[in-house]
Amino acid sequence: MKIFIYRQRMLAFTYQMLVLIARHVYDTACKKFRRRQEPPYANTIYAREFHNTLCTLPFVIVGVLRIATSMWNGTAIVDAYVLMVLLGFIMMWNHAVFVDDLLFEYVPMAIFVYTTATSGMYSEMSLVSLWYFLLAAMVLAIDYICDLGFLHSVWHILIATAFDVAFTEKMNAPAPVAAMTVT
Repeated sequence: MKIFIYRQRMLAFTYQMLVLIARHVYDTACKKFRRRQEPPYANTIYAREFHNTLCTLPFVIVGVLRIATSMWNGTAIVDAYVLMVLLGFIMMWNHAVFVDDLLFEYVPMAIFVYTTATSGMYSEMSLVSLWYFLLAAMVLAIDYICDLGFLHSVWHILIATAFDVAFTEKMNAPAPVAAMTVT
C-alpha cells in the first residue's frame, strides 16, 4: 500500500514539474515570437482584429462556392471543402473575439491538414500547389521573425489559395486505370 501511495506522489510530482517546465518554455520562447497584433477594436467595435477577421474569409468563400458548384463524384473533396469552411469560421471567431492563445490559430489548421491528408487529398499535388504551400510557410515564418504585422493577413489568403489549388488538382486528376488481366 505504501508503494502505491509513493508511486502516486511521484506521478503527481512529475506532472507538476512537467507543467512548470511547459510554462517556462511558453513564457521564454513562445511569447518572444508572438506576432504583432493590430490595435484592438481600432477599426470596428465588432471585431478585435478586423483585418485578420476579413482575411480569413477566403476559407469560407472558396469552400462555400466549391461546395455549391460541386459536380464531381468524390465525397472526400466535398468533405475537405466543408472542413475548410469550418476552419474559416473558427479562425474568423478567433480574430474577432481574440482568444489570446495560439491554440485557436494553429490547432484547427493542424487538424484540418491531418484530416485532409489522411483522406488522400494531397496525392495529386503538382509543383504549383507545392509552391503555394511553401510560399505561405515562408510568409508565416517571415511574419513571426520580422514582426511586420500585415503578413499574417497575407498568409491567410495564401494558405486558403494553396488548399484550393491542391483540392482542385485532386478533383481534376484522371481516374486510376484498372489493371488489365490477360487470360
